[in-house]
Amino acid sequence: AISIDDLSRAFIRQNSLSYQALQPTLTPQHCQNLHDAVYFYIQYSRQAQRCLRIHGLLEKIRQLSPLQNMQRQELIQTVFDELYANDRFDYQEPFDPALNPERLVFEHRTGMGLRPAQHAMLNLLSDPSPTNKKMVQLIMGKGKTTVILPLLAFKKADGNHLSVIIAPEALVDDIVADLHVKSNLILGQKLVFFQFDRSSPVD
Repeated sequence: AISIDDLSRAFIRQNSLSYQALQPTLTPQHCQNLHDAVYFYIQYSRQAQRCLRIHGLLEKIRQLSPLQNMQRQELIQTVFDELYANDRFDYQEPFDPALNPERLVFEHRTGMGLRPAQHAMLNLLSDPSPTNKKMVQLIMGKGKTTVILPLLAFKKADGNHLSVIIAPEALVDDIVADLHVKSNLILGQKLVFFQFDRSSPVD
């Protein structure tokens, strides 16, 4: 049976062959209709997940004690951003779904809403221009490992380039486990773990 996970990975590839690999009898028009249906499903799913995130934030606020005013204000601001950021009359999606379908699928499958700063960082670092040799530094908690890393690795591996992730030894196991889920299972990108040191044979 074909699952929504299979369809999501085919949606990322944005071509008829990805859908025909799941069901060879599909015509190009069937593939386009299916692609459009998956797009609307993912968009509605994102909105449902947004409602769940807001509900979770409101529950956290309810459980705070009267003395935790700073945490309360931070959570209220987060709720406000979730409620109204997408409802402003001048709102524009921070990315083009047609050019970055992997971000739609990532949000849908993880239940995480990418922050505007994360979209801006991905746009900056995924610029295909040969003069784009940027390096950035992010503080802890900004999604370097769990958001930026898998999405950027997917975008950079375009068939002509290979994404190589070099991780600190203390974080290797955690990063590999996270990428196995997000890069492999969600985005359909094969992960190869390569470990070596000065004593590793080279022949």
